[in-house]
Amino acid sequence: MWRYAAARAAAVTPLLLLISVIVFGLIHAVPGGPVEMFLSNPNVRPEDVARLEAALGLDRPLPVQYAAWLRGFVTGEWGYSITDGRPVLQRVLERVPASAELLGASLLVALLVSLGIAVPAAARAGGWFDRGTTAAAVAGVSLPSFWFGLVLQLVFAVGLGWLPSAGRSSFGAASLGDRLEHLVLPATVLALLHAASWSRYLRAAVLSALAQPFVISARARGIPEYRVIARHALRNAALPFVTVVLLDAAIVVSGAVVTESVFAWPGLGSLFTESLARRDYPVLMAFLMAAAVGVVALNLLADVTYRVIDPRVRAVSGEQ
Repeated sequence: MWRYAAARAAAVTPLLLLISVIVFGLIHAVPGGPVEMFLSNPNVRPEDVARLEAALGLDRPLPVQYAAWLRGFVTGEWGYSITDGRPVLQRVLERVPASAELLGASLLVALLVSLGIAVPAAARAGGWFDRGTTAAAVAGVSLPSFWFGLVLQLVFAVGLGWLPSAGRSSFGAASLGDRLEHLVLPATVLALLHAASWSRYLRAAVLSALAQPFVISARARGIPEYRVIARHALRNAALPFVTVVLLDAAIVVSGAVVTESVFAWPGLGSLFTESLARRDYPVLMAFLMAAAVGVVALNLLADVTYRVIDPRVRAVSGEQ
Protein backbone atom coordinates (compact mmCIF):
# COMPACT_ATOMS: atom_id res chain seq x y z
CA MET A 1 0.00 0.00 0.00
CA TRP A 2 2.83 2.39 0.84
CA ARG A 3 4.53 1.57 -2.45
CA TYR A 4 1.29 2.24 -4.29
CA ALA A 5 0.82 5.60 -2.55
CA ALA A 6 4.42 6.60 -3.28
CA ALA A 7 4.06 5.61 -6.94
CA ARG A 8 0.86 7.62 -7.26
CA ALA A 9 2.46 10.64 -5.60
CA ALA A 10 5.41 10.46 -7.99
CA ALA A 11 3.06 10.17 -10.95
CA VAL A 12 1.19 13.38 -10.12
CA THR A 13 4.33 15.48 -9.65
CA PRO A 14 4.53 16.41 -13.36
CA LEU A 15 0.86 17.39 -13.22
CA LEU A 16 1.52 19.79 -10.35
CA LEU A 17 4.44 21.29 -12.26
CA LEU A 18 2.21 21.82 -15.29
CA ILE A 19 -0.46 23.42 -13.11
CA SER A 20 2.12 25.76 -11.59
CA VAL A 21 3.29 26.87 -15.05
CA ILE A 22 -0.27 27.50 -16.23
CA VAL A 23 -1.30 29.37 -13.08
CA PHE A 24 1.87 31.46 -13.07
CA GLY A 25 1.41 32.39 -16.71
CA LEU A 26 -2.27 33.24 -16.35
CA ILE A 27 -1.74 35.45 -13.31
CA HIS A 28 1.01 37.41 -15.02
CA ALA A 29 -1.06 37.69 -18.21
CA VAL A 30 -3.88 39.53 -16.40
CA PRO A 31 -3.85 43.26 -17.27
CA GLY A 32 -2.66 45.43 -14.41
CA GLY A 33 0.14 44.20 -12.23
CA PRO A 34 0.74 44.54 -8.49
CA VAL A 35 2.24 48.01 -8.94
CA GLU A 36 -0.81 49.24 -10.85
CA MET A 37 -2.30 50.78 -7.71
CA PHE A 38 0.74 53.03 -7.30
CA LEU A 39 0.53 54.45 -10.83
CA SER A 40 -2.66 56.36 -10.05
CA ASN A 41 -0.90 58.22 -7.22
CA PRO A 42 0.53 61.51 -8.60
CA ASN A 43 3.14 61.57 -5.83
CA VAL A 44 4.72 58.32 -7.03
CA ARG A 45 7.50 58.91 -9.53
CA PRO A 46 8.33 56.49 -12.38
CA GLU A 47 11.72 55.73 -10.81
CA ASP A 48 9.91 54.74 -7.60
CA VAL A 49 7.77 52.28 -9.53
CA ALA A 50 10.86 50.90 -11.30
CA ARG A 51 12.62 50.48 -7.96
CA LEU A 52 9.59 48.62 -6.55
CA GLU A 53 9.43 46.31 -9.57
CA ALA A 54 13.13 45.54 -9.15
CA ALA A 55 12.63 44.80 -5.44
CA LEU A 56 9.77 42.42 -6.26
CA GLY A 57 11.68 40.82 -9.13
CA LEU A 58 9.05 41.86 -11.67
CA ASP A 59 11.66 43.34 -14.00
CA ARG A 60 13.19 39.94 -14.70
CA PRO A 61 12.05 37.60 -17.52
CA LEU A 62 9.06 35.40 -16.69
CA PRO A 63 11.02 32.11 -16.82
CA VAL A 64 13.49 33.50 -14.29
CA GLN A 65 10.64 34.71 -12.07
CA TYR A 66 8.95 31.30 -12.29
CA ALA A 67 12.12 29.39 -11.43
CA ALA A 68 12.72 31.61 -8.41
CA TRP A 69 9.11 31.23 -7.26
CA LEU A 70 9.12 27.44 -7.70
CA ARG A 71 12.33 27.07 -5.74
CA GLY A 72 10.91 29.18 -2.93
CA PHE A 73 7.56 27.35 -2.90
CA VAL A 74 9.20 23.95 -2.59
CA THR A 75 11.51 25.12 0.20
CA GLY A 76 8.77 26.94 2.11
CA GLU A 77 9.96 30.44 1.21
CA TRP A 78 6.75 31.70 -0.33
CA GLY A 79 7.86 35.31 -0.51
CA TYR A 80 6.25 38.40 0.97
CA SER A 81 2.83 39.89 0.51
CA ILE A 82 2.76 43.00 -1.65
CA THR A 83 -0.13 44.36 0.40
CA ASP A 84 1.47 44.50 3.84
CA GLY A 85 4.99 43.07 3.40
CA ARG A 86 4.38 40.10 5.69
CA PRO A 87 5.56 36.58 4.79
CA VAL A 88 3.03 34.83 2.59
CA LEU A 89 3.34 31.56 4.50
CA GLN A 90 2.49 33.36 7.73
CA ARG A 91 -0.57 34.99 6.19
CA VAL A 92 -1.78 31.64 4.86
CA LEU A 93 -1.18 29.69 8.07
CA GLU A 94 -3.02 32.20 10.24
CA ARG A 95 -6.13 31.72 8.08
CA VAL A 96 -6.01 27.92 8.10
CA PRO A 97 -7.75 27.38 11.52
CA ALA A 98 -10.82 29.37 10.48
CA SER A 99 -11.15 27.53 7.15
CA ALA A 100 -10.54 24.15 8.80
CA GLU A 101 -13.24 24.92 11.37
CA LEU A 102 -15.77 25.85 8.69
CA LEU A 103 -14.94 22.98 6.35
CA GLY A 104 -14.85 20.39 9.14
CA ALA A 105 -18.25 21.45 10.48
CA SER A 106 -19.84 21.60 7.03
CA LEU A 107 -18.49 18.19 5.98
CA LEU A 108 -19.71 16.58 9.20
CA VAL A 109 -23.18 18.09 8.83
CA ALA A 110 -23.32 17.17 5.13
CA LEU A 111 -22.46 13.54 5.91
CA LEU A 112 -25.06 13.30 8.68
CA VAL A 113 -27.76 14.92 6.54
CA SER A 114 -26.91 12.66 3.59
CA LEU A 115 -27.21 9.54 5.71
CA GLY A 116 -30.40 10.76 7.34
CA ILE A 117 -32.01 11.43 3.98
CA ALA A 118 -30.62 8.76 1.65
CA VAL A 119 -31.19 5.63 3.75
CA PRO A 120 -34.91 6.20 4.54
CA ALA A 121 -35.52 7.37 0.97
CA ALA A 122 -33.94 4.21 -0.45
CA ALA A 123 -35.74 1.96 2.05
CA ARG A 124 -39.10 3.40 0.92
CA ALA A 125 -38.32 4.26 -2.68
CA GLY A 126 -41.19 5.98 -4.42
CA GLY A 127 -42.86 7.07 -1.20
CA TRP A 128 -43.71 10.59 -0.11
CA PHE A 129 -40.41 11.00 1.77
CA ASP A 130 -38.41 9.89 -1.26
CA ARG A 131 -40.27 12.25 -3.59
CA GLY A 132 -39.99 15.16 -1.20
CA THR A 133 -36.26 14.71 -0.59
CA THR A 134 -35.66 14.29 -4.33
CA ALA A 135 -37.32 17.65 -5.01
CA ALA A 136 -35.34 19.28 -2.18
CA ALA A 137 -32.11 17.79 -3.50
CA VAL A 138 -32.75 19.12 -7.01
CA ALA A 139 -33.38 22.57 -5.55
CA GLY A 140 -30.26 22.33 -3.41
CA VAL A 141 -28.05 21.42 -6.35
CA SER A 142 -29.49 24.29 -8.39
CA LEU A 143 -29.11 27.04 -5.79
CA PRO A 144 -26.01 29.27 -6.01
CA SER A 145 -24.14 29.30 -2.71
CA PHE A 146 -23.91 33.10 -2.55
CA TRP A 147 -27.68 33.49 -3.07
CA PHE A 148 -28.49 30.85 -0.47
CA GLY A 149 -26.13 32.52 1.99
CA LEU A 150 -27.73 35.94 1.46
CA VAL A 151 -31.20 34.47 1.99
CA LEU A 152 -30.15 32.86 5.27
CA GLN A 153 -28.65 36.16 6.39
CA LEU A 154 -31.84 38.06 5.60
CA VAL A 155 -34.08 35.52 7.34
CA PHE A 156 -32.14 34.42 10.43
CA ALA A 157 -29.86 37.40 11.04
CA VAL A 158 -31.74 40.47 9.80
CA GLY A 159 -35.36 39.29 10.04
CA LEU A 160 -35.45 37.06 13.10
CA GLY A 161 -32.24 38.19 14.76
CA TRP A 162 -31.44 34.68 15.94
CA LEU A 163 -27.90 34.44 14.58
CA PRO A 164 -25.06 36.83 13.68
CA SER A 165 -24.81 37.71 10.02
CA ALA A 166 -21.02 37.71 9.56
CA GLY A 167 -17.65 37.17 11.15
CA ARG A 168 -16.18 34.37 13.22
CA SER A 169 -16.91 35.89 16.63
CA SER A 170 -18.36 39.01 18.15
CA PHE A 171 -16.09 41.89 19.05
CA GLY A 172 -14.67 41.30 22.50
CA ALA A 173 -16.31 37.87 22.83
CA ALA A 174 -14.46 34.60 22.37
CA SER A 175 -16.76 32.12 24.10
CA LEU A 176 -17.56 28.75 22.57
CA GLY A 177 -21.24 29.62 22.31
CA ASP A 178 -20.52 32.82 20.40
CA ARG A 179 -18.19 30.99 17.99
CA LEU A 180 -20.82 28.32 17.36
CA GLU A 181 -23.48 30.94 16.64
CA HIS A 182 -21.25 32.53 14.00
CA LEU A 183 -20.49 29.11 12.52
CA VAL A 184 -24.09 28.01 12.01
CA LEU A 185 -25.03 29.98 8.89
CA PRO A 186 -21.88 29.53 6.74
CA ALA A 187 -21.59 25.85 7.70
CA THR A 188 -25.27 25.33 6.85
CA VAL A 189 -24.79 26.83 3.39
CA LEU A 190 -21.87 24.57 2.54
CA ALA A 191 -23.38 21.49 4.19
CA LEU A 192 -26.84 21.58 2.63
CA LEU A 193 -25.67 22.36 -0.88
CA HIS A 194 -23.33 19.37 -0.88
CA ALA A 195 -25.66 17.08 1.06
CA ALA A 196 -28.16 17.58 -1.77
CA SER A 197 -25.92 15.79 -4.27
CA TRP A 198 -24.36 13.32 -1.82
CA SER A 199 -27.76 12.11 -0.60
CA ARG A 200 -28.87 11.35 -4.17
CA TYR A 201 -25.70 9.40 -4.86
CA LEU A 202 -25.95 7.43 -1.62
CA ARG A 203 -29.63 6.71 -2.25
CA ALA A 204 -28.83 5.25 -5.67
CA ALA A 205 -25.99 3.18 -4.18
CA VAL A 206 -28.24 1.80 -1.41
CA LEU A 207 -30.97 0.97 -3.94
CA SER A 208 -28.44 -0.87 -6.07
CA ALA A 209 -27.19 -2.82 -3.04
CA LEU A 210 -30.74 -3.73 -1.98
CA ALA A 211 -31.27 -5.40 -5.34
CA GLN A 212 -28.23 -7.67 -4.98
CA PRO A 213 -28.72 -11.43 -4.42
CA PHE A 214 -27.01 -11.44 -1.01
CA VAL A 215 -29.56 -8.90 0.26
CA ILE A 216 -32.45 -10.92 -1.12
CA SER A 217 -30.99 -13.99 0.56
CA ALA A 218 -30.67 -12.15 3.88
CA ARG A 219 -34.32 -11.13 3.70
CA ALA A 220 -35.33 -14.70 2.88
CA ARG A 221 -33.58 -15.88 6.06
CA GLY A 222 -35.83 -13.60 8.08
CA ILE A 223 -33.21 -11.01 9.07
CA PRO A 224 -34.91 -7.77 10.19
CA GLU A 225 -35.05 -5.06 7.55
CA TYR A 226 -33.04 -2.56 9.58
CA ARG A 227 -30.18 -5.07 9.92
CA VAL A 228 -30.35 -5.86 6.20
CA ILE A 229 -29.97 -2.19 5.38
CA ALA A 230 -27.33 -1.39 8.00
CA ARG A 231 -25.10 -4.46 7.74
CA HIS A 232 -25.49 -5.41 4.09
CA ALA A 233 -26.83 -2.66 1.85
CA LEU A 234 -25.34 0.40 3.56
CA ARG A 235 -21.97 -1.25 4.12
CA ASN A 236 -21.57 -2.01 0.42
CA ALA A 237 -23.01 1.33 -0.68
CA ALA A 238 -20.53 3.15 1.56
CA LEU A 239 -17.55 2.03 -0.54
CA PRO A 240 -18.17 4.22 -3.61
CA PHE A 241 -19.80 6.91 -1.42
CA VAL A 242 -16.59 7.44 0.57
CA THR A 243 -14.68 7.90 -2.67
CA VAL A 244 -17.16 10.47 -3.96
CA VAL A 245 -17.04 12.42 -0.68
CA LEU A 246 -13.25 12.57 -0.74
CA LEU A 247 -13.21 13.70 -4.35
CA ASP A 248 -15.93 16.29 -3.73
CA ALA A 249 -14.12 17.65 -0.69
CA ALA A 250 -12.08 19.74 -3.13
CA ILE A 251 -15.34 21.24 -4.43
CA VAL A 252 -16.28 22.09 -0.87
CA VAL A 253 -13.03 24.04 -0.59
CA SER A 254 -13.79 25.99 -3.77
CA GLY A 255 -17.33 26.70 -2.56
CA ALA A 256 -15.90 28.00 0.70
CA VAL A 257 -14.26 30.87 -1.20
CA VAL A 258 -17.69 32.30 -2.05
CA THR A 259 -19.25 31.43 1.30
CA GLU A 260 -16.44 33.00 3.31
CA SER A 261 -16.77 36.18 1.28
CA VAL A 262 -20.54 36.35 1.88
CA PHE A 263 -20.21 35.82 5.63
CA ALA A 264 -16.91 37.72 6.06
CA TRP A 265 -15.38 34.54 7.46
CA PRO A 266 -11.64 35.14 8.08
CA GLY A 267 -10.39 32.06 6.27
CA LEU A 268 -8.42 31.23 3.17
CA GLY A 269 -11.33 32.01 0.89
CA SER A 270 -11.60 35.61 2.03
CA LEU A 271 -7.80 35.90 1.84
CA PHE A 272 -7.99 34.83 -1.80
CA THR A 273 -10.65 37.39 -2.72
CA GLU A 274 -8.76 40.16 -0.93
CA SER A 275 -5.51 39.25 -2.68
CA LEU A 276 -7.26 39.01 -6.04
CA ALA A 277 -8.67 42.52 -5.69
CA ARG A 278 -5.24 43.91 -4.77
CA ARG A 279 -3.25 41.91 -7.35
CA ASP A 280 -1.15 40.37 -4.59
CA TYR A 281 0.69 37.90 -6.82
CA PRO A 282 2.69 36.03 -4.14
CA VAL A 283 -0.42 35.32 -2.06
CA LEU A 284 -2.48 34.32 -5.10
CA MET A 285 0.19 31.92 -6.35
CA ALA A 286 0.62 30.36 -2.92
CA PHE A 287 -3.14 29.90 -2.46
CA LEU A 288 -3.75 28.43 -5.92
CA MET A 289 -0.84 26.02 -5.69
CA ALA A 290 -1.75 24.97 -2.15
CA ALA A 291 -5.29 24.33 -3.40
CA ALA A 292 -3.97 22.28 -6.33
CA VAL A 293 -1.80 20.20 -4.00
CA GLY A 294 -4.84 19.69 -1.76
CA VAL A 295 -7.00 18.49 -4.64
CA VAL A 296 -4.32 16.05 -5.80
CA ALA A 297 -3.81 14.84 -2.22
CA LEU A 298 -7.55 14.21 -1.80
CA ASN A 299 -7.63 12.24 -5.04
CA LEU A 300 -4.68 10.17 -3.83
CA LEU A 301 -6.38 9.65 -0.47
CA ALA A 302 -9.53 8.49 -2.27
CA ASP A 303 -7.57 5.89 -4.25
CA VAL A 304 -5.80 4.60 -1.17
CA THR A 305 -8.97 4.56 0.93
CA TYR A 306 -10.84 2.58 -1.69
CA ARG A 307 -8.10 -0.05 -1.69
CA VAL A 308 -8.14 -0.21 2.09
CA ILE A 309 -11.89 -0.67 2.52
CA ASP A 310 -12.52 -2.86 -0.54
CA PRO A 311 -10.47 -6.11 -0.57
CA ARG A 312 -11.57 -6.85 -4.14
CA VAL A 313 -9.47 -3.97 -5.48
CA ARG A 314 -6.36 -5.30 -3.74
CA ALA A 315 -7.12 -8.81 -5.02
CA VAL A 316 -7.32 -7.61 -8.61
CA SER A 317 -3.98 -5.78 -8.33
CA GLY A 318 -2.33 -8.68 -6.50
CA GLU A 319 -1.82 -6.77 -3.22
CA GLN A 320 -2.09 -8.38 0.20
